[in-house]
Amino acid sequence: AYRQKPSIYHGENALHIAIVTKKQELALKLLKDSSERERIQMMEACATGPFFVPDKTPGRDDLFCAACSDQHLYYGELPLSFAVSTGQTEMWDNLLLHQCGALSNRKSDKVELARRQMEVIALTDSYLGHNVLHMCVIHRKMEMYEHIERWCQAADEKWRRERLGRMEAMNPRMPFDSFAIMFTRLLKGRNKEHQTPLLLAARLGHKDVVEKIVERNTTLLWEYGAIKCSKVPLALIDPKQECTEEEEDQVK
Repeated sequence: AYRQKPSIYHGENALHIAIVTKKQELALKLLKDSSERERIQMMEACATGPFFVPDKTPGRDDLFCAACSDQHLYYGELPLSFAVSTGQTEMWDNLLLHQCGALSNRKSDKVELARRQMEVIALTDSYLGHNVLHMCVIHRKMEMYEHIERWCQAADEKWRRERLGRMEAMNPRMPFDSFAIMFTRLLKGRNKEHQTPLLLAARLGHKDVVEKIVERNTTLLWEYGAIKCSKVPLALIDPKQECTEEEEDQVK
């Protein structure tokens, strides 16, 4: 990895390179042939050099403008975000499946894999605070967004099918009670400008992305001929704004 500053590639490791060049076999070999500690370091490494982060020139402090103008280079720092930003669904699957190395069929190994998967998926980048769904929005990768949602649903179904019990009961260190809950948290997650993925899509002017996110979270209540009644998630469209104590004092 590039660790010595001021390298423009600071933080990038071999896994980042394998992902962005779409060398799936190489990415898997790096994970399989590494120790547990090395795998964790690779999956959590942040590529923060000037080559990867949005331009931060003097007089350009708006993180939103930075993300918009340089999104062709900005992939979210983390290896999993790199896979999301480049729309590699199969790479996503394999990174999450093999990040714990060769696992047995033991229940304890399956629980540990689920815990690590949740931890890695929930990571955000250090510069803008974006999670994997924010990256789907920035790069307009809605197929990736849908794949992540389906992956979480399938992971929960597998957990129930194998009768592993409640996640929290199986391991107190489990970040979430289910992958579905984790996905909802990602959807409600805010970047450093307090924007959820949907709010970010609106600010970027990605109308198709906004419509797709709202559509996937709308519930059809009833249908009579050409007339439909649907439940629209207003809390998702217009979420309560969170602010710091300092910001609240300014409002007062």
